[in-house]
Amino acid sequence: MNQLPVAASPRRRAAVSLLSVEGLLIFWFVASPVASFYLRFPVDKSLVTFNRGVIALAIGLLIFGAFAGRRLDFTATKFEIAWAMVAAIALVNTVFLSNDFTYGLKLAVDSFALPLVMFHLARYHFDARGRGPWLWLAAAALAWCLFLTGAYEFLRGVNLFQYKGSELIREGERRVNGPFAADGSYAIICLLVFVFLQAAPHLFRVKRDRAARFFATGALLAAAAAALLPMFRSAAIALVICWLIVRFATVRREALTRRRVAASLIALLLLVGVTGAALGLLASGKRLTNPRNLIGRLATWESAIAITLDSPVVGVGLANYQWAFDQHYFYSDAEAEELLDTAAADSPHSNLLWVAAEMGVVALLLYVVANAYLLLIGWRALRRAQSVRARAAAAGMIALFVAYWLSGLTLASGYYSDANLYFFFLMGLLSNPTLTADARA
Repeated sequence: MNQLPVAASPRRRAAVSLLSVEGLLIFWFVASPVASFYLRFPVDKSLVTFNRGVIALAIGLLIFGAFAGRRLDFTATKFEIAWAMVAAIALVNTVFLSNDFTYGLKLAVDSFALPLVMFHLARYHFDARGRGPWLWLAAAALAWCLFLTGAYEFLRGVNLFQYKGSELIREGERRVNGPFAADGSYAIICLLVFVFLQAAPHLFRVKRDRAARFFATGALLAAAAAALLPMFRSAAIALVICWLIVRFATVRREALTRRRVAASLIALLLLVGVTGAALGLLASGKRLTNPRNLIGRLATWESAIAITLDSPVVGVGLANYQWAFDQHYFYSDAEAEELLDTAAADSPHSNLLWVAAEMGVVALLLYVVANAYLLLIGWRALRRAQSVRARAAAAGMIALFVAYWLSGLTLASGYYSDANLYFFFLMGLLSNPTLTADARA
């Protein structure tokens, strides 16, 4: 990167104006973690939030452009159609079954509907040409912000952003959440940013001097270290797998020697190992070393399946899992599932079991189909890719999917609207044709 975007041409400065969809979404990408905490009203059960406001403004800009004579076509992928059906089921489920209508409606809108809108905006209405340096700079700034806030919380034991219900200390351990309400959101978003930063040099073809290369590498390492701070095993595994996916897809075949691959993999494993060991020494590490953690997860999944079978078609109702858990066990003669004296938790700890239990097997089937179509977009793009740049975008999509779903198999991360928004935005952006078509970025 010979020059930072600050010194860009007037044409490029205009290209990132906040009055454009592109400028607005880049601003959202870097500012959302902190702005979402401060820009919400009312503070509890917020009706007006930063994320909702940005998406509404982006839609308004598109409508204004249509009235001004700009052509506005509408198209949708099979993934979007299937996901829209899931979102519709979530809304109907909330109306008829949810005990807490406002919270159920929040989940249906923020966790299902708005991420779909974000994907559509990023895929069809974001012109990435000429905006590569800005996207890269935004991702690097976000990586450093997440790392610094997470490291401060881990070292000082201070919850910087105290959302209602969020806890920094649970079960005697510090569960770093950075500027988000949940540690799961923090870990997943850091993983997503890591994948994007790894693919960025091949996507944007920005010439980098030594200082810029040091800055970009530092941001990549910051994102990797931040993803490990909440101490999820799935995050460490996803970090290695995602790195391998993008690495193998973007390195030229003639340069892809066994020695270079082995050396790079050893370096990454050392980073994960050293960081994990340091975190284990600084923290109690009970969750990582105690086998009851895994045993409890198996018991939790067993109870989630039992609750699903109680109402398999429509589910127990969106946001009703804890209530259903109490009804199934504590207010009946049944005992909660246990394995080796380890009781099940009152949350499903899996995206698949969460959807099945709260919305039924029909919604689960559509949910699986939608995600399969989403993965297929990246897989087909990788098979058709002819250039390193196209391979980087396609491999980035597959790696993002892996990063999101490896955590989603052991966490009900679909609850986290912020993680969903980042995931869908980056998936839509990397599937945007203008990202690989821009030869000048």
